[in-house]
Amino acid sequence: MPERIGRCVAGILFVMIGFITLGQTLALGQGGRKHDDRERGDPGLDRRLAEVLAAAGFTGRVESRLEVRLRRPLDPALADLGRLLFFDKILGLHEDNSCAGCHSPAFGFGDSQPMAIGVDNSDVVGPNRRGPRNRRRAPLVANTIFYPALMWTPRFVALSGDPFDPSLGFQFPPPENVIFGEPTLLAAQGSLPSTELVEMAGFTGITENPGPFGPRHFQFDDGRGQPLPAPDATGVHNFPIQAAVDARLNAIPAYLEKFGEVFNGGVPLPAGGITISMRRRAIAEFQTSLTAANAPLDQFARGTSDAMTTGQKRGALLFFGRAGCVRCHA
Repeated sequence: MPERIGRCVAGILFVMIGFITLGQTLALGQGGRKHDDRERGDPGLDRRLAEVLAAAGFTGRVESRLEVRLRRPLDPALADLGRLLFFDKILGLHEDNSCAGCHSPAFGFGDSQPMAIGVDNSDVVGPNRRGPRNRRRAPLVANTIFYPALMWTPRFVALSGDPFDPSLGFQFPPPENVIFGEPTLLAAQGSLPSTELVEMAGFTGITENPGPFGPRHFQFDDGRGQPLPAPDATGVHNFPIQAAVDARLNAIPAYLEKFGEVFNGGVPLPAGGITISMRRRAIAEFQTSLTAANAPLDQFARGTSDAMTTGQKRGALLFFGRAGCVRCHA
């Protein structure tokens, strides 16, 4: 297999590390239980928490219902193709950042930085990553298939209120607007990072093709990677960037083979056969496979009352109750 995809195979190790980290994160204090055993066993507290969780619709069965909500089993071949794309810098015209650069498997597929570092990074993922910062921290990728709205603002929304229901489309800012034809909100979102100049596309060529940008941005035109294509009739670069990313993938025979294994009955696709919808669905399938929901709180909601310490139960009552944490951390 060509070197580009061969390098991506190293991502398997990072994924394994990420799941270990994610499991530790979602355990929410498993290791601390021994010190609090004497505090368990308050029926009144258990009853109040069970009522609060029921009112919030928290069943602890998210993970077991994934394929029910997808209306199909997870596709391992599609997820593996998405894994290759997730770790490959080919999706960014600036050629120095991948999805994994901001959603690090070593950090539970979350950001290793308080504010994300996209293009012009130091080619390191973790605390020693250096470079110009974005405006926000990159969100966690794990379990995002269940979110009816994405991003901190949030500006990517399932118009039906259900991220698995495409009937009304998925709302994005212009120029994408409402996207139809994708099965989930996560799939519809899968191509957007490639269009973000600060995240993956870079500013190379912006002096010649400024689009909505002005002279103050020209200082970031560093000549690295592939130049931005000229804006289209929308006045912005988004759709031309998507076409350029598709062209990059279609120029690699090994990707034509891999996409053909999933989308063409095992027969390599012809040049030009890889589409934006295919890569959206592949990346989303990999992200969908990053589902883990078996924390003590999930176990409690399923009826194991001693899965949580008394302190954790009181904290959960605050989280779902008067502290209002759940309004932002649903």
